[in-house]
Amino acid sequence: MARVMYCTMEQQELDTAIRIAEQLQVDLLPYLASNDEAAHCQKLVTDAYESNVEAILSRGRIRAFLRDIRCTIPIVPNYFSGKETMSILWNIRKYYRERGEGDPSRKVCLLTHQPLFINERIYSQVFEMEVHNVVIPQDSLTRMEPFLRNIREEGYDCVACGRSIKPIAEMVGLSAFCDFHEMAEDAIIDGLRTAAVVAASTAEMKTSVQNLRTMMDNAFEAILLLDGDGKITLLNQRAELRLNRERRIMVGEYIWNVIPQIAETDIRNVLETGRNIFGTIVQIEDFSATVNVSAVQSRNGNGGAIVQFTELQRIEQMSEVVRKELYSKGHVAKYTFDSIVGESQGIQEAKRFAAQFAKYHSNVLILGETGIGKELFAQSIHNASLRSGKPFVAINCGAIPQNLLESELFGYADGAFTGASRRGKKGLFEIADGGTIFLDEISEMDLGEQVQLLRVLEERVIHKVGDDKMIPIDVRVIAASNRNLRQAVEEGKFREDLYYRLNVLTLNLPPLRERGRDVILLANYFFKSHGKKYRKLVSLSPEAEAVLCSYSWPGNIRQLRNFCEKLVVVANSSILEGDFVAKQLAQSFMLLPEETQPEAEKLQEAGEAEREKSQEDSQTEDAAPEENDEKKRILAALNRSQGNRKAAAEKLGISKSTLWRKMKKYEIGEKF
Repeated sequence: MARVMYCTMEQQELDTAIRIAEQLQVDLLPYLASNDEAAHCQKLVTDAYESNVEAILSRGRIRAFLRDIRCTIPIVPNYFSGKETMSILWNIRKYYRERGEGDPSRKVCLLTHQPLFINERIYSQVFEMEVHNVVIPQDSLTRMEPFLRNIREEGYDCVACGRSIKPIAEMVGLSAFCDFHEMAEDAIIDGLRTAAVVAASTAEMKTSVQNLRTMMDNAFEAILLLDGDGKITLLNQRAELRLNRERRIMVGEYIWNVIPQIAETDIRNVLETGRNIFGTIVQIEDFSATVNVSAVQSRNGNGGAIVQFTELQRIEQMSEVVRKELYSKGHVAKYTFDSIVGESQGIQEAKRFAAQFAKYHSNVLILGETGIGKELFAQSIHNASLRSGKPFVAINCGAIPQNLLESELFGYADGAFTGASRRGKKGLFEIADGGTIFLDEISEMDLGEQVQLLRVLEERVIHKVGDDKMIPIDVRVIAASNRNLRQAVEEGKFREDLYYRLNVLTLNLPPLRERGRDVILLANYFFKSHGKKYRKLVSLSPEAEAVLCSYSWPGNIRQLRNFCEKLVVVANSSILEGDFVAKQLAQSFMLLPEETQPEAEKLQEAGEAEREKSQEDSQTEDAAPEENDEKKRILAALNRSQGNRKAAAEKLGISKSTLWRKMKKYEIGEKF
């Protein structure tokens, strides 16, 4: 529970706040202030920090001073209630009447540190005095005497004020009334409720900030956040360690003063234009590093920037790990078009196009959902081409940190940076010379790497890191993506010129849910391969085949292959029945019961309409829950089908037109 500090100079008010806080279950830290001067308020803030307070509830000069010293703990104002205002005005009128000094023209000042939001005209009529609310300016907190003299000169006879202001007011000739000790309970209740909400939000925000700090501190890169002026607002431990300066000293400094090797003009250009800097190599102190500067956009435009720098020696160490993983697989394409299982029209058409593409040297872009077998097609194209005797090099652009990608793709020269191998290193493009390079998840390349790749595709030469020598290459590029690259271009996440350079020959692979009986052919293929591994031979009953075909397989072939392995492992008989397969599907992928049922025979439109009308005529008071359940089933089917209405209708056992009507009925058509 987030803690709230209640601060006041009145013991009776504090006792009331303690009692109400217990009723509202607010974690309250009561604080009785001995005075409301600036020095005491500074101590109050220190005590609040040490007590882990998330919000301070106060009013009057205490709140004004807390605001003046820029306390970072949220300060919730405890506003005067109407009851309090009326009470003080009643006592003022009573005071003058008892002395025979009642005068409708008497001018009364309600002196506060925040507006009372009262109707002064009505209050003046009710209490037969000229009533005005005057707010004390922030710059008058420590200069009350001249401010009150000015009040007296404006014709005020008396002021209602706080306890510390009363003697000053009397000294300048004003009658002063201080009668706020009986603060209305409803004002305390409202204040505590508001403060509790603010405190909870503050605690949640602190947790988010701490999580951000933890994430940044565990990054292998040095990271600094800049504001819109180029000043450092946040940095991680790696930056503090490599720059050899304390965090508190660097925060608030301009980045170019902390790292002079980064030019002020470059940073300002990023902040003003939003054009990022990628892969710049600088020498910082005793180490070399690659520096990226990325603009952060906000609703108001310039939101600052993120500066990342990575030591090249560290990149080299990580590169060795990545290289061993990549090279352990070799650079040989194992699969051909005969390895692609399937008889559906979609897959046969894809194989026809791919075989045609293999005859030429143009770039190929393979598009399709994850797990669809894009690398299988890439290897088949390579093996059917004139480059089949040359290397086939595959790299997953999304699996390698961006700072490593440049040296992996293009290599580096000997002595390019501190800690680099003296022999240098060949990049994957150079290794693939004469053959094919397969760039999987091409959409995950950052914009800086995209620029370099575009240059290679246009000029057919590479530059190693740390070397200005041009190396000519002859490489065919096959790229693949499970994202919509056209949309990525429109969002500014993928370069349009690179998109057109790659998109010469396009191959769209159908998802498994659109391949019909191919699911069974693939399942039998996997049963055979896993059966050899586990020495168990299994097959599907007709009912089990129907169950497999009814599922949408969002993970496509990869998901089916892993599920078939599970079936082989857990099977207790050689023939897998429908109920067994349905149960395993539900357990593995947390499915609803209807999602594991085979496709129902479609009803005729007229029959469905008649049935729906009959159901509507017989609706009872329980209809609303039934409609709610039907809406949930439709949403679940659409989500499982990734928005494919035809597939969703098949899962629900209704026609596509009926599904469309129901979507309109439940107003769920917009999302899909």
